[in-house]
Amino acid sequence: MAKGMQLACCDANSKAATGDQAVQRDHCPRWQMAIHLLESCSSYRLQPDVISFNATMSSCEKAQQWQQALLVFETIFKDAKIQPNPVSFNTAISSLPGGWPRALLLIDQAQHQADVMSFNAAMSCCKKDAAWREAVGILDAMIFMTLSPNLVTYNTAISCCENDGEWQTALRLLEAIDESRMEADVISFSAAISSHAKMGRWEEAISLFDEMKRQKLQLDVICFGNAMTSCAKFRQWQAALALLETGAMRIFQAWLLGTIFS
Repeated sequence: MAKGMQLACCDANSKAATGDQAVQRDHCPRWQMAIHLLESCSSYRLQPDVISFNATMSSCEKAQQWQQALLVFETIFKDAKIQPNPVSFNTAISSLPGGWPRALLLIDQAQHQADVMSFNAAMSCCKKDAAWREAVGILDAMIFMTLSPNLVTYNTAISCCENDGEWQTALRLLEAIDESRMEADVISFSAAISSHAKMGRWEEAISLFDEMKRQKLQLDVICFGNAMTSCAKFRQWQAALALLETGAMRIFQAWLLGTIFS
């Protein structure tokens, strides 16, 4: 347990030393420090626990060392005295840079230990791979398993649709948020507006923008930019001017400056 505490501290940016050779964070990445500590346990007859492994995986995840994170994850199963917990699976899935099939394999391996965070992490892999069908499939699987998707779940699914301009599915997911008695936020609407804009559905994009105002959500540059782009792309100048008349001039100025200097 003491070694597990050391690894957790290492993950929280502390310095650590083992034996006669000190490994300081100034000269060694934290994820390497964590792995070094984990590997040194046997030399001191210490039994690392699941917290030790999870902390090491977390260090690898934060450093985008996903292959190292998975190697640590696989090591857990080689020790009969240690059982992975939901945090183990969630950290392993979150470390993936994409590759939704691998994420789904990890969820299948987790079985009853998979929770909402596990599925959200897998959906994030779908987003990285622009795999909206798989993301929606994961959402449906959650509902089938009687897991309750949260707003992050729906937002991630809508964002997956945004990448491919899958506006119909994005709209259905936006409606599902309301049916689930949750309140859509700026992220929900922004992704939905973008999916409409990419497919030339400028009227629907503006309608969603108006719905944001009706719900008194804080309009931001991204939402405004998506709506304005859809109008400009199809030369809907009157609609573009109507957006400006909504009192969004300050947002327009910020968006215009960002467009000029990007």
